[in-house]
Amino acid sequence: MATVLRGTKVVEQFEHVAFGRGGVSPLRLKGRDKTPLGEFRITRVNQNSPFHIFLGIDYPRLEHIDRARKRGLISDAEYKRSIDHGARHGEFPQDGPLGGYIGFHGIGDGDPDVHDNFHWTQGCIALTNDQIETFESLVAVGTPVRIE
Repeated sequence: MATVLRGTKVVEQFEHVAFGRGGVSPLRLKGRDKTPLGEFRITRVNQNSPFHIFLGIDYPRLEHIDRARKRGLISDAEYKRSIDHGARHGEFPQDGPLGGYIGFHGIGDGDPDVHDNFHWTQGCIALTNDQIETFESLVAVGTPVRIE
């Protein structure tokens, strides 16, 4: 379920959301199809997505990069590349070992039955096309989101 709040008031709830095929995890690695858990912000909106609408989040964040380095999942060189990229571009690389391009999206021309019965994404949170339209109308770039 996905819930939109204004303060502590529930504005909208969405049932039958799909997560990554690999489940959820506090630290997502590229290619593992897991949805990252944590606090994020909406960073971009693509209304011409193959998934109908895509609302990207700021994954990975500094805490993910730090955690990956401490666990030996990324090298010191990759850590430095990520930090340098973040300083230059205002966001961390989307193509590194932690992956990226994570967000909320619709199903596009996908099968609604698959969506209703399986967690099918590569790490994103999928809603139906109608749900993502409603979701987009309730959030904006900069809106905080929590995935739990």
